[in-house]
Amino acid sequence: QRLRQMPKANWKKRKRNEEGKSEAKSGGYGAEGADDGYPPPHVLENAEFEKYYRGLGIMPEGEWDAFISMLRAPLGVSFRITGHPDDPTALALRDFMEAEHVSRMTELTVPGIGAVPAPSPIAWLPARLSWRFDVSRAILRGKGARRGAEGEEPPPPTEADLASKARLAAFHEFLTTEVDLGNMCRQEEVSMVPPELLRVEPGHRVLDMCAAPGSKTQQILEHLMAPMKASGAALAAPGAGGAAGAAGGNGVAGGAAGECSSAEGGYVIANDADYKRCHLLVHQAKRLNSPRLIVTNHEAQMLPTRMPGAGGATVRLRFERVLCDVPCTGDGTLRKAPDLWRRWTERLAWGVHRLQLGILLRGLDLLLPGGRLVYSTCSMNPIEDEAVVAAALAQYNSPAAAAAAGGAQAPRRRARV
Repeated sequence: QRLRQMPKANWKKRKRNEEGKSEAKSGGYGAEGADDGYPPPHVLENAEFEKYYRGLGIMPEGEWDAFISMLRAPLGVSFRITGHPDDPTALALRDFMEAEHVSRMTELTVPGIGAVPAPSPIAWLPARLSWRFDVSRAILRGKGARRGAEGEEPPPPTEADLASKARLAAFHEFLTTEVDLGNMCRQEEVSMVPPELLRVEPGHRVLDMCAAPGSKTQQILEHLMAPMKASGAALAAPGAGGAAGAAGGNGVAGGAAGECSSAEGGYVIANDADYKRCHLLVHQAKRLNSPRLIVTNHEAQMLPTRMPGAGGATVRLRFERVLCDVPCTGDGTLRKAPDLWRRWTERLAWGVHRLQLGILLRGLDLLLPGGRLVYSTCSMNPIEDEAVVAAALAQYNSPAAAAAAGGAQAPRRRARV
């Protein structure tokens, strides 16, 4: 009677909630005492996706089945020990992890899956400070194996399974604690690539245009805080070849041509258009306690190129390194976000191409001559990758664009300030 006196919308909502609670109590994935708590498996297929990418020929036909099978496999766990390869604290933590955890994880088994390999260092990053672990995040948290398509239960755990679960729990607690302390960073392996390609060195001025949630920014800060290899020549290199390389007194304004300059102390400006994600960015980066971080909340494609200077003069903003990790459709993250299989359509890329191009063009405007810009997405779609880069090169009338166009001269783009 009390429910029926409520407004109709509230009454229906309350009834649905109570029905859901009763179903959870009677059994199923949400039931009390359930072993794994997983929802029914995602549908890991999309005919439009396969037709589109197969037609583009991004993968040799003989490798297509293996490619699709890999996209359907759960994404493993990867993490970094924060710090430079010469940092004794980072090296000590690495040695402790190898001795106390990795060495005891050589014979792990998971019910329903079987043997899983121990964590291993990522070979293309130095000093064994970055690691991969080929188990899903759910398994690392101790939630067990995913149920099959028919809902069959995994076999009962053996003594080896229980021992493996205890070792996984200890390792998960170790990771969580060290991440909270700022000594480690949970970061996908592909996310580690763009900051490495930037080749950031101490003294560089760096712009991260779409920085949230902040793992790449944190990686950039670690390079800025690295021990300096040389006091003079190495730090003078970013400004070589232009008047902007002249040192400014305060590291913000100066130079013979009114350019921003900072030959002594590098910094990173981490920008994001989403105000709430900026808070997440600050939370991630503050673990390093670095004074070299500036967080801004602005549309990346509209970032200013000039700022007020001393004596009413206007100085031009320029950076030795610019990272354009732009918003995208994210179809390269299918292993992490399997729900995208259901939502993917070819039209998704059409809606972000212009935004991506605008951000890249503004990044090029802010790049110091002789500097380095890295453009990256989480998508495999040429509309978001090659087409954006080609359009930007064409607007800047570069030799690369002319060669790609068969020698045709592209219209020269007017400089924007």
